[in-house]
Amino acid sequence: KSSLVDEVFGKENDKVHMEKMVMLIWQFRDDQKVIEFMAQFVAKFANRRDVFDGIEFYLPQLAHMIIHLEVNWDDSILERFALIIAQQSLHFALQLNWILQAAIEDYEPELPDGTPNPRYQPLFYSRCVKLLTNIERCVVYGRSRSIELQRLYEKGKITKQEYDILDHADRRFNALQITTHAQ
Repeated sequence: KSSLVDEVFGKENDKVHMEKMVMLIWQFRDDQKVIEFMAQFVAKFANRRDVFDGIEFYLPQLAHMIIHLEVNWDDSILERFALIIAQQSLHFALQLNWILQAAIEDYEPELPDGTPNPRYQPLFYSRCVKLLTNIERCVVYGRSRSIELQRLYEKGKITKQEYDILDHADRRFNALQITTHAQ
């Protein structure tokens, strides 16, 4: 674990190694505080192309962790992370939607022919349905201040750096609102 931490947060601070980030999230999957820090760290740099490509590449692994890891936690850290990224990319949201639809079919109570599903997992099924609903809410309602921020940036009233910071904060706020009110 310590060598992974050194590789991720070592000398090359200008590059985020997504494969190592995902490995760290998995290695520390039982430590809620570490997962929260890692998710916030990655979300902070998600607007960079290399980081976003890595997030999309590891989406199946991230989706698995979102569905299975946080089931006993009071906080939905990875779910909020997914909502932040879904607000940034409709493509990401659609891919996650497909993964969640497949998981819902895997964990649903009945098979299409009406017989009981031997793989039925009520906890995972309800998590997938909840996350799918939240992803849809996130995409449909979008970011409340995104148009206002874009106008301020275009008029030169805020810098690109200020725009990025405010946009990220808006996405985090929206994700927090959705996960807080959905529980």
